[in-house]
Amino acid sequence: MDCNFNSNDEVKKAQEIFHMYVEGAYGLNSQQDRNKLIEKGYFKGAAEHNKFIEIFSDGAITGDELNDLTKSGYSLDFVGELKRLAGGDGYNPLREHVKWLTDNCVPKWYRIRDYKSGYRAEMIKMLAGIIDLSVIKEEALKAVTESLLSALNDSARSVRSAAAGTLGKIGDESAVPMLILALKDSDQDVRSAAAYSLGKIGNKSTVPALLRPALRDEDKYVRSAAVYALGEIGHKSAVPTLISAFKDKDTYVRSAAADALGKIGDRTALRALNLVVSNDIDPNVRSSARRAISTIKK
Repeated sequence: MDCNFNSNDEVKKAQEIFHMYVEGAYGLNSQQDRNKLIEKGYFKGAAEHNKFIEIFSDGAITGDELNDLTKSGYSLDFVGELKRLAGGDGYNPLREHVKWLTDNCVPKWYRIRDYKSGYRAEMIKMLAGIIDLSVIKEEALKAVTESLLSALNDSARSVRSAAAGTLGKIGDESAVPMLILALKDSDQDVRSAAAYSLGKIGNKSTVPALLRPALRDEDKYVRSAAVYALGEIGHKSAVPTLISAFKDKDTYVRSAAADALGKIGDRTALRALNLVVSNDIDPNVRSSARRAISTIKK
């Protein structure tokens, strides 16, 4: 095995292994989903699709089946993703592979600056996939965090956005100051990812920073991410500002504000939520407000 990803082929191979953790994929159980998979090149046709369904219908993938498939040129992510979509747990072979990668490759991968600009965002996505599997050792996570914090200053917005989002997966509070600064990034995707990650980390010191720039952001996705974050953080000082978010022109922001107030659980929000139930023009917003009221009254 090789840890290096210095060619397009190797980067593509790495993407194949981990994209299922980042992006999801299609199902296997309907003709429509089967056709989508064939169009993506996962299968050469319906016969090959049915063959794989048969292989994956009898429980865990056996070692012989895995070897046969990989010898036929199918990547490990392909095998594991098909098994997952078929309804079973086919991740054990992948977990073993990821453990090897973690022990041998992650020390190289977290040095994001060592990679060419076109590869850095993909390296961060791969690290995010490994973090989702909870197999990185604590000392390695600290090094990954430091590397991601440096990546928040990268010249490429895709790298900054990926770094901001991945820091939320790690949950290290040392990332909070840099994520607060990222709320002022020139790119809306970076700002949105930073707000979302601040919510995942849940540090209550972030509330003032989120209240000011992010909830007044020109981009609706940044505003909704900030609203989500305030709900996750759960600080009652956010309640008045979340109530004011019911005036937002975007329905998703208003709905997210109702959800956030439900999570915080402060009864002072009930009057505003009842007004939303009575007056908001959007049924989804009204529904979110009703759920929040029910949650607060429990």
